[in-house]
Parts: sequence; C-alpha cells; structure tokens
Amino acid sequence: PVVGECGDRARAMSTPHKSTSDVDVVLATTRGDWTSREDGAARFIKVWDFASARAAELYATTTAIEGRENGKVLGVSTLPRHLRRRATSHAPYLSRRRPNLKRRRGDVGGDVGRGFRLCREALRRRGRLNAETKRVIDGVTFKVLRTHTWHAKRFTTRKHSKWGWILPSIRPGRGRGWRFIMKSIAQSALVHDSSYYSCIVLKGDGAVVRRALVELAVEKKCLNNKMFRAAHRACAMHIETFKNKRTIAPVMAYYMPRAKDSNDSEAHVWVHPAASEKALQAIRAAVARQVARKVKRGGSAVTVETSDAFARLEIIGHKSFEVVQKLVPRLDFLSERHVVRGVRHFVSHDPRAATLNIDQAPERIDDEPSETAPTQAEFNVSCRASRDAMLERPWEPAKAIGLKNYSGLLINRGVNASEGYSVIVPKSWAIPLLLGMSHAGARAAGMKEWSWCAQQFGKPVFPDDYLDTPAGVAQRQELFDEIKALMAKTPIGKVPQGLRELEACGRSITVGRVIRTQDALSKAESLATQHAMVRVTLRCPWSGQPSLGSELYVPTAAQNAAWTGKKSGARRRDDVALAEISGESVGYVTSVSAPAAAVGLASALISVKALSLLREKFSRASGRVFVMCKPPGKPVVPAEAHVVV
Repeated sequence: PVVGECGDRARAMSTPHKSTSDVDVVLATTRGDWTSREDGAARFIKVWDFASARAAELYATTTAIEGRENGKVLGVSTLPRHLRRRATSHAPYLSRRRPNLKRRRGDVGGDVGRGFRLCREALRRRGRLNAETKRVIDGVTFKVLRTHTWHAKRFTTRKHSKWGWILPSIRPGRGRGWRFIMKSIAQSALVHDSSYYSCIVLKGDGAVVRRALVELAVEKKCLNNKMFRAAHRACAMHIETFKNKRTIAPVMAYYMPRAKDSNDSEAHVWVHPAASEKALQAIRAAVARQVARKVKRGGSAVTVETSDAFARLEIIGHKSFEVVQKLVPRLDFLSERHVVRGVRHFVSHDPRAATLNIDQAPERIDDEPSETAPTQAEFNVSCRASRDAMLERPWEPAKAIGLKNYSGLLINRGVNASEGYSVIVPKSWAIPLLLGMSHAGARAAGMKEWSWCAQQFGKPVFPDDYLDTPAGVAQRQELFDEIKALMAKTPIGKVPQGLRELEACGRSITVGRVIRTQDALSKAESLATQHAMVRVTLRCPWSGQPSLGSELYVPTAAQNAAWTGKKSGARRRDDVALAEISGESVGYVTSVSAPAAAVGLASALISVKALSLLREKFSRASGRVFVMCKPPGKPVVPAEAHVVV
C-alpha cells in the first residue's frame, strides 16, 4: 500500500482488485465522508499509470547521472530542454558568462585571467582602480597616482608625455579659479599630491653619500649643517653636472635615521620626473667617483636606485597647522622651535580617523606601524567597533579598536606654519592620508593650481622657470611647437598679432648661466659678467597683467616718474609717450598668474648687468627695481621686480 498525507492526519485505504497491475490508491480525510473531498482533488490514483507516464523522464535523469559519474562534465545538458528544471538553468555550456571558468582554464589569450574583457562594473571596483599604477593609451604607457581615481572625479587630467604621467590639472566649472585658490590659502588649507616626484635612494657608506651630494650641490652650506647630518633637517638645493656645471634640477634631500653602531647611511633625494633620469645618472657618476677614491682606503660600496615605495603630499595655507595637528596629535609643535626644512618622525593612527572622536593618546599606539593600509571596508569595521565600545561605556573616552598605525616624515616647507608641510608616508597610505586631510578641512589642488600657489609665495615652478636646464628647454620647445601647430591650422588672415609675436619671441630667447646663490650674484655684479641672469618675481600693482612670452625693458625717467611718483605731481599716465619702449630686452617672463588675478604676478629671468643699472637709477624700497614689461600684442605694463636667490 502507498500512504498519502492530507491535512494534519491521514490514512491509507486500498481495495482488492482482480489484477495486481490495476491498483488504486485512495486518499481520504478522517473527517466526514471518506468517499468525497471538499477540495475537489482526485480520489483515486493508479500507481502503474503514474509511473509509466514518467518513465522517459526518470530514464533520462538516471542516464545523465550515470554519465556524470563516468567523467562527463556537461552531463546535465544531455537532458531535453523541456525536461530540465530551473535548478539546471545555469549550465556551464555558456562559457562567456563564466569568467571564473576562463581564469581556471587559462586557454583564452594564453594568459590566466587576462584573456577576456571585464564589464564596466568590474573595472570600476574601488580595489582594482586604486591598485592601478599604469595605463596604456594609444600604445603609450603612462603612470598614474594612487589617488588618481579620487582626483579624476574632481579634476580635469592631462597627459604629460615627456614625464610619462597622467596628472590632475585644474578643477572645472565656475568659481574654482584663481580667487578660489587664494581664498583657500588665506582661510583654509590646500593639499597637493606630489607623489609623481621620483625618490632616489642612496644606501651605503655615510661619508661617500655625503661627499657625492656635496659634489653635485650648488648650495653646499646646507649639506654641512649638523642638523642635516643628524637627520633632523632637509635641504632644498640645486644639483648640477660635474663637468660643465650646468644646472639639472632643484631637489629636496634628507637623511633617514641611522641604526645604532652602523656607519651606513640612507639618503633620499626627491626630483621632478622631467629631470629624474639625468639626476639619477649624475648621482650615480658622483657616487662612482667617490667610491673609487674610498676603495683605496677600504671603503664600502653605495647603491643608488629609484624607489616607488613612498608617497609625498604637500599642504599649505592658513589652517595647514591645524590639519596636521589633527592627523598627528602626538607631535608637540609648541615645545619645539620651528626650523626651516625641519624633519619630524612620527607614528600615528589611520589618518581617516582624524575627524572622529577617538582617543589617540600616545599610550594607545602600541602596535608597530604597518606598511600596508587597510581598505575602506576594514576601516569601517574598526570604526563600528570603536563606536559600539563608546556606546557601551559612554563615561569613558572612545578608544581606537582595530585601527592600524602608520609612520611618516613631517618636513617644514618654510619659515612659518602658513607655508605648510611636506608629509612623506608609505605609498599604500597615500589615499587614506589624502582622505584624512580632506575630512579635516583641506582642499585639493591640481598642477595648474599648484603653480598659482608658487606665484603667490614667490617660488619657482619647475621646469617652466628653469630655462637654463634641459628640462626647461624641452618644456619651452613643446609650448612653442603647440603654438606653431595652432598657427598652421588657422588661416593667415585670422592669426592674432599677439600669437605671432609670441612665436617670434620663442625664436629669439637666449638664456645664459642663471645665478642661484647670493655670493655668486655679488661676484657677478662686481665683475659685470656677460650673459649671466638671475631670477626675479614681478608684481604689477598699477595696471595690466603680464603674460607668457613677455619681455622686460629698461624704463625711461619719464616712465619711472609717472608710475612711481605721486599721482598729483607726476605726468598723466595716459600719455602716449609712456607706452614706448627703447633698447634691447633685458629679460623674459617664464611663468605668470591667472588672468583673473587682481594684481598680476609673474616669474622672470633678467640680465645681471641690466639689474645693476636698474638698481642705480630705478631702485625702490625692499630691494625692488622698476621695469617695463611688454606682453605680446598688448600695451606696455609697468612692474616692479624683486631678486630671488
């Protein structure tokens, strides 16, 4: 007999028949009449007919199971389509929907995991995007920052083919220009990811490393400083070639803390990517010369190589001190004297927790610093654990639970805190550090905006302001090649006059040796050295804006009296004679501020011989001199120049 259930309680009843093949199974409830059912279901089921109707399905199923046991992978697909159930709809015969199967097989493209195209959702996952360090565009490989994805959502990016990098340039849209940047400096803080700079690491004999740096440095005094040799101070200097003494690039160098009872030293030299190859060659050649001299006395070898294990972020502005204090609460800034380029070593919690109300006292930081930063998901788990602990015991200060520590260097950029700091951390911590600074109130700045900040603080921009270096010459040549290409596409009658003058100015620029120290400037002025130039910063407080390609001229006595004298007793400034220039140009403008600047700012190179003449006749307060600036295709602009060495 076959038993069937119906409701809470059921019973089976069978009736005898003449043939064993004709068996009926009767299902009935225990309530009421067993010969009728209220739900309308069948009262009798013939078992043999029921099994015969499904014999083909049962046979196909058993055959598929036996075939699967014999080693066939796709046994389920042998079932007719109308016999398959929903559980077999994900058949593996659709291999294009099985990327994991392709990864295991590795038969597509000959490389496991790289022979198929990922969907956009997979490509845009946070972990994959942040892990990318290189991108191929039109067959050219470019490097990208670890923070590239974060910047790409907020900035327009630019491909620098000469440098091999894709970098953020400027924020798009209105209200994000020059005035926004100047307001951020005055009222907040600006952060710039300068991890695209190359870090050259020198390891080995301390005497060999120091002598190699002294041999290449233009400013040798800072390298002999006791604080620099004790790894408590960094040095901003220029390096030059050994033979012809030609400037290569500005660099920042510092020592890492030396291990006890060890004579080996480790020095880091940060250089712009436009001059990284030439700087690396010069440093290796200098080290080889010093090692050759040291070998005779039993010296050890020194290794010189580039490292991408570090990230460097710059922060400037009025509240840069407050932002850094939130990120690194352990440092005591008040007890120590602020030293230019002073170096501080620190260990702190995850910078993303800077704005959270979590106790980060020194006794809480007991673990060793981690070289690998936790993901955002891991950080969120730690934050939830810290928050739950705070809710359980609200009378106690919140403790950091599960937060990893990181180590880094904090380097002062200038004479005061408003000029900012350089923060150097392991590369994996670049994204958490940028997010921590943003949460603490800092605003990010791109390449173009960072050059505006340099104009505001009177700092040079590499390679634009270094026309005496190979990188500066290549940068200027690339600029004028773009101008020529633009003129070639434009009809001759529609080419602006200013563009023609700018293109002609590019052919006539000749830059000699640029003096970068005060001692060398005094010596050049006394000897009236020919073709020697010095960098000056220009400011146009009266009228007009300097532009790229402008030339500097010696003013006349009438121009000096009209613009620098009292307005009531001087000549009228709209006189036509005041707009005339005479003589040859004595300098060139290399970089300028944005057109929206209230007062035009620029950086320029001026002849030392002409500078002596200007100091005698047109000197102003604070060591400034009065000059006339002639932008291409525009009226003459009066300006005052300040020598920077």
